[in-house]
Amino acid sequence: MSSKKKGYSAELLGLHGLDNEFKLAHLPFLVVNDVFGVLAFQGSSGTGKTTLVNRLGELNEKAGGGKHGIYSADKVNYEDFYGCPMPNHDSKAMDIYPFPNSISTKQLLLIDELNRATYENQEKFLSLFASRQIDGMPVQCKYMYVAMNPVMNKKNDKYDGTQPLDKALGERITFLINMPNFGQLTTSDKLKVIMACNNQSSWEPSDSLVQQHKEFLSKAREVYSSAKEEHMQKVGEYICEVEAQLKNQSSGIQLEGRRAQFLLTNVLGIYALDTAFNKTSNLEESALQALIGSFPNSLWYEEVNSEALREAHRQSLHMLQLDDSSRTKSFRNDSLSTRALKEITEAAQAGHTIENISKLITMHWPDQEEDPAGHAIWAFSVVAGLKGRRKSQSVLKENEFKRFEDACVRFRENKTFQYYKGVQEEFIKTAKFPSSYTRPDFVDRATTPNAAEEFDTSIRTYTEAVLFTLSLMEEFPELEANSFDDFGSLFLRTANTVGEFNSVSRIYSGEK
Repeated sequence: MSSKKKGYSAELLGLHGLDNEFKLAHLPFLVVNDVFGVLAFQGSSGTGKTTLVNRLGELNEKAGGGKHGIYSADKVNYEDFYGCPMPNHDSKAMDIYPFPNSISTKQLLLIDELNRATYENQEKFLSLFASRQIDGMPVQCKYMYVAMNPVMNKKNDKYDGTQPLDKALGERITFLINMPNFGQLTTSDKLKVIMACNNQSSWEPSDSLVQQHKEFLSKAREVYSSAKEEHMQKVGEYICEVEAQLKNQSSGIQLEGRRAQFLLTNVLGIYALDTAFNKTSNLEESALQALIGSFPNSLWYEEVNSEALREAHRQSLHMLQLDDSSRTKSFRNDSLSTRALKEITEAAQAGHTIENISKLITMHWPDQEEDPAGHAIWAFSVVAGLKGRRKSQSVLKENEFKRFEDACVRFRENKTFQYYKGVQEEFIKTAKFPSSYTRPDFVDRATTPNAAEEFDTSIRTYTEAVLFTLSLMEEFPELEANSFDDFGSLFLRTANTVGEFNSVSRIYSGEK
């Protein structure tokens, strides 16, 4: 049996559970001609910071890029920076002859343990980051990375010797990646990490991987170039709106000019990487990821409220929509379901109130979509469907319906159900009747003579269906929905199988 060829991913570098970090590590390859990018990794020991950059450097070197080097910031010395000073007998001056391992000779560079550097070295790094020079002498480095452990403080005394970066140095870091620790990986990835314990020193890039690397960068650079032409103006407007929203929040987060420039290239760069890595992309999601990573303030011990950034992102998109819906539609170039899924799920996971989640759903109302009632209830089902986590393998048999009815009764009495019912009621109160409305087939025309009543009926019926399916997943572990498509498919197939939707609806409404 032939094995399926793996796509370009962190696993091909012997790293597991780090595909997103691996993807983002390519950002300097795209933005190098626009900004002097410095990408930072922060994480506990053993999370793969150094290994990831080192192997990416080996891969790029074998693909025809220049040499790469790794230097420990607390141990680097004069010779590491420059080389050896030698007298020039003709000019009567001193010339610098770089050693083969000098920083000035490397194209891809990792400065490890940056927050352990002496202040003297921090000054040299500042010049290196800001202008690709060391004391006025140019270096070859194009792609620059730094890595460090979390800064030691009252809450974290694990890494003795670490210190906050000088703010001037930290402000030169264009993007921050926080590495997941072992406990944050999936069980599958944890097992892969454990089983790979004997293979850590044997990795080297294969010819096929080198080719994949070249093709990935070629595609990403192509998308980045076209994205600058197509999206730069509207991304710039988005950044201006984010700055205004942050100021209005009184969050203490300031977006200055240089940081705004970094954010622009990060949005376009991540959008290009998403396109090349996943074959699909969403400019709005790329913008949110870029926004969160473009504030590395924690490196100089200045906390940034990520929820404030998310709120600024949401409000900025909403304001752009109010100002120019056609422009926002161009910015939001993916389906409603792709957009709203992330925001509503995050809101529910963050413990927002029923009222706030309902307002968020209403804000995403698809006025001109084919089936507004269906899409709106899709948004509600996202909130309710957070419990779905197992893949659907089968549907219920008719003889299992009694078991399911009992599950419905139990579920109706617990707190989870009451919470979802509360969301449903708040949503129905805040939902606005859309100008374009498609009549669902199941609505009885005789009992709902006007469109507004019909709309309310469809809302209630859809939400009952959501709760119906939730109960199903509670009782039958073999069923699951990982996305709305799975969730809806599961409901429809199951409802068709049991053929008893009306009796289940009566159970929910409390009728006998």
